[in-house]
Amino acid sequence: MMKCGVVCGCGLCKCKKIILWCFGELMQALLDFLAALVTKKTQISSVILLMGLGNPGTKYFHNRHNIGFRIIDRVARDHGAGVFKAVAHIVDFAPLKLENGSTLILAKPQTFMNLSGRAVSYLMSAYKISPDNVYVLHDDIDLAVRRVKIKKGGGSGGHNGIKHIDETVGRDYWRIRIGVGRPARIPTAAHVLSNFQPEEHAIMDEVCAKIAANIVDLVMQKKVQELDMDKLLVNKWSE
Repeated sequence: MMKCGVVCGCGLCKCKKIILWCFGELMQALLDFLAALVTKKTQISSVILLMGLGNPGTKYFHNRHNIGFRIIDRVARDHGAGVFKAVAHIVDFAPLKLENGSTLILAKPQTFMNLSGRAVSYLMSAYKISPDNVYVLHDDIDLAVRRVKIKKGGGSGGHNGIKHIDETVGRDYWRIRIGVGRPARIPTAAHVLSNFQPEEHAIMDEVCAKIAANIVDLVMQKKVQELDMDKLLVNKWSE
């Protein structure tokens, strides 16, 4: 019988099996290595859009309608997002690097509320962001002050900014609804363009701080929920 010539004295067929086994192990190791590279690249290149709705200009700064802007500013300040870049008359935005390698883009439309979809569409196209990675912060009169809900899809609830986004990019994105209370004796438009009452300012400061402190967890959980403000920690990221 022909020998394989290996010192161990095994037969040729046994030697072939060993070679094939070694080759298989080598190929599996190579595939595992490539898969790890692809996974790492995907994690690093993942981009999430956090868009806060509002109207540009100092006259609108304290309006209920601008709570989205207010939260974006708080997130940027607390986590060092840097200087906002301006795309004239469309959007101001700033990237924030996350620990897992992803990038959270903080953005504020500069189109005024009724054309907010232009800003969302621009950044989704520029950074190839899927609807599942888009989060829009907006005021909601159907929620009391201090209540916050997260949902995916659905109707606009009469909110013109959300309505335009729906018309521009579809409804399959996440909404973070910030309660601003329902007006008692004034028209809805006048209510959302009014400033918070003095006793409400401290409450909204707390809401902004807690959302800013927990924003990464909020966008990574990807589930419909109502947030319990009492359970969110203001200093979570500093612990």
